[in-house]
Amino acid sequence: MTVSDIITLLTLIIALLAIISEKKRNHLKLKFGRLDYAIFAVSFILINYFVFYPLFYGRGYYFEFLYFDNFGLANPGRWAYIITIASLSYLLYKIWYSFYSFANLSKVRDFYQRQIEDNDVPLLLDELETYHKKDIIRLIKESPEYNEDDDRAAQFEWYHKKDFKEKVRIWIEITLARLIPQSWYNRSLYADDVLHNIINTPGFICHAANLRPFFFAEIITQFKKNRRGSFPENLFNDVLTELLRQKNYWLKKELKQAENFDSGQPEWFHEDNRLISALIKDVSVTEVNEVWRSFGDTAIHELEEARLKGAENNIYREYIHEEQLWDFRVKYAISFFQSLIPDAIKQQNTGTHFFLYYSIFHQAN
Repeated sequence: MTVSDIITLLTLIIALLAIISEKKRNHLKLKFGRLDYAIFAVSFILINYFVFYPLFYGRGYYFEFLYFDNFGLANPGRWAYIITIASLSYLLYKIWYSFYSFANLSKVRDFYQRQIEDNDVPLLLDELETYHKKDIIRLIKESPEYNEDDDRAAQFEWYHKKDFKEKVRIWIEITLARLIPQSWYNRSLYADDVLHNIINTPGFICHAANLRPFFFAEIITQFKKNRRGSFPENLFNDVLTELLRQKNYWLKKELKQAENFDSGQPEWFHEDNRLISALIKDVSVTEVNEVWRSFGDTAIHELEEARLKGAENNIYREYIHEEQLWDFRVKYAISFFQSLIPDAIKQQNTGTHFFLYYSIFHQAN
């Protein structure tokens, strides 16, 4: 390997970085930690050392114990080539397959928040899909069983003194997270932080819910009672409220499809209609998250507004085509309850009597 080879290599790397957009470069930098920069720095020094080895050898700067025939320092160009290939391979691995550095957790959070503020939500959704969605689902699935004493115990957690074994375990986990970004401990920290501090923010929900509603569907199906302590309390309802506010196309499409079945949805329905499936396939999820409130409260607010406006409101007009009814959120609520109640009966759910919650409103009006 010669000096011209190094110049050619550096030119290729600079050209590669130049064609990547600034936002993408800022994102990729978050994958590199101090250890990675140290590795590349040492590699660069060694490559130059072996390329200019005859000069160093002539001045007595060499490692005598590494000087042996055929493949030792007698052939330094080979070592320069090997280190170059290894460095390039590691660089490509970090760009395409690696995960964020343990030390960059707060920087990644700030980067995601800036994307929300700059309305770069499509790019942010792609990044969350690629790096965090599966980890969030796994985190919720593997979280400890929830019980009512957990909240009270958490208030006194600061008083709990960790024994020696627990301290050693935590130290090992943190050390592995620093050395191996792909470790589950590191990924789970990111998953929890992204779920509570990025996905569960009003700005993200407002932009992402209508843009890509199916992003939430697979996640919210894990919001079960026995995992209650591992996910945000109001995220489910906030997403649905935003979809109703926007009269989301996909929500309307699936509600229309659900109206075709009076005695519960067939199995194939859940494969083709992921949004409604997330709401009614397991009605215990609907119960613990009180999903019915999103539809019911939204409908009540619309009716209250119509009552205040009186006959001028369009809701009092007579409509010929059913399609016109979908201009009102009340229609979404009616359609949802028509789908929910048969499935609740079919699953023999004995928990909340969802629709009876609104009997007070009906009696008052």
